[in-house]
Amino acid sequence: MAPAIPQQSERNLFLQLFCSLIGCCALLSPMACTWVNVTPEAEQVAIVPAGRVQDCRKAGTTTTSVKASVVGISRNRDKVLSELDALAQLEAVNIGANTLVREIERENSATYSAYTCP
Repeated sequence: MAPAIPQQSERNLFLQLFCSLIGCCALLSPMACTWVNVTPEAEQVAIVPAGRVQDCRKAGTTTTSVKASVVGISRNRDKVLSELDALAQLEAVNIGANTLVREIERENSATYSAYTCP
């Protein structure tokens, strides 16, 4: 006896469910990833409280921004902040700074003061 062949409607339902699952994974996966690649030089840039830069020379300021939500779904706040910090560290290297102070923090952006410290 030959195996039963699924009816057309069952195959369509399976394809719809499969495509929906793939679509959800594609939409949600960016929320779990960190997209900023930090260079070894940028990893050396410290992010410190304002009280730790008294003996430093101010090199400038930088403002960074990332997506705080994807398809209307809020991203994890710690991941957003981590990406903002990483972008600021990359910029600090570009302006010759080795230390950052996060001055202003918003939902999807942050402003940093950059310093050159001994």
